[in-house]
Amino acid sequence: MIKLYRSLVLLLLFVITGCAGLQPFNYAARAGDTIAIAAGWKHQFSRDQLTVTFQPPVGDDIVYSPGHDSVRASINFYADPTSYMAVGSELYDSGDVIDDPKYYYGATYGSTMTAAFTDLDPDWWQTTVVVDLPSSLPVGNTNVLLTSSGSLGEGLQVPVQIIEGDGSPHTLPVEMMGAITDYQLRIMERAPNYEVQFTGATVPHAIQVDLTHDVGVGKPYVINTRGDVKSLKWTDNGQNMRVLLDFTRENPVHTNIERFKFYVSGGVTGLQVQNIEAVDVNGEPVAGVTADIVNHF
Repeated sequence: MIKLYRSLVLLLLFVITGCAGLQPFNYAARAGDTIAIAAGWKHQFSRDQLTVTFQPPVGDDIVYSPGHDSVRASINFYADPTSYMAVGSELYDSGDVIDDPKYYYGATYGSTMTAAFTDLDPDWWQTTVVVDLPSSLPVGNTNVLLTSSGSLGEGLQVPVQIIEGDGSPHTLPVEMMGAITDYQLRIMERAPNYEVQFTGATVPHAIQVDLTHDVGVGKPYVINTRGDVKSLKWTDNGQNMRVLLDFTRENPVHTNIERFKFYVSGGVTGLQVQNIEAVDVNGEPVAGVTADIVNHF
């Protein structure tokens, strides 16, 4: 069984598995126990999208269909923004070198994740799936397959060694609150959202983007992915939205435009880009900047 404090500590430490780490934190467990699976940087891995298939060494496969109660949660965990990895990555990216190996190794690891796993996107997270193992699994090595019905075709396979003994789902107790309910776990999952991404040959210093959405549906809420990297201001009148983005450092060395990404949530629908204006650090127009909207519903 997993201990909540232990799982939270481990889940937050990307360096244990890497951003694309694909393994359970409990490699050995009893049938019926609860495990936490580090699934990597996943975008369409909600409970309602996941099919979990258990392939035991003998006998038939056992399948949890999307939304199955034994898939307790699928939650994204983020690195500490004051970690050596986060701070070192930004300092070294801007050419600032500190005589401290922890910042250097943090920058090295951060740049590896950004280049190899997140397609230059500094919005790092580790998707973690909490699953109750079937009580009927036999002793031996079981393969656990997680497949998403989302358009990205995301999935992974991890091994779990089933040991002897009768397991049981963990109640995940926390101080002063007692056992965490499945509902409390699930409200930590990512809400439906639009992801607004930018492209352009030249990285600007600031962007203003005007958008529209359906009237009377939801309440718009705009989320900044990296507040240490860029500032974000927004207004909305119930149909028209304006978002202002600019880098927090006056003269950073801009390496990629993915840093301007933001999310729109709150249940709004029909989000569309109407106009974009981009400028450099001197306020001069930067041509060729476009925006794409990815629907995560």
